Amino acid sequence: MTCVRVGDELRRHGIHRVDLFSLDCEGCELGVLRAFDFSRVAVAAWLVEANGAAAIAALLRRRCCC
Repeated sequence: MTCVRVGDELRRHGIHRVDLFSLDCEGCELGVLRAFDFSRVAVAAWLVEANGAAAIAALLRRRCCC
């Protein structure tokens, strides 16, 4: 299985805006968000599994308009 960054795959398909991004990857949510390029893909709303909720909320506040 080949792993790719979510943002890279979205851009490869010409997607630069997402209305709702639901993220649940069994404890890896913070790592996925840290690797996400917020400057290249605009996300209107995030739904993120709560593993590490405080760190996830802080990252989203810093990187987007949450």
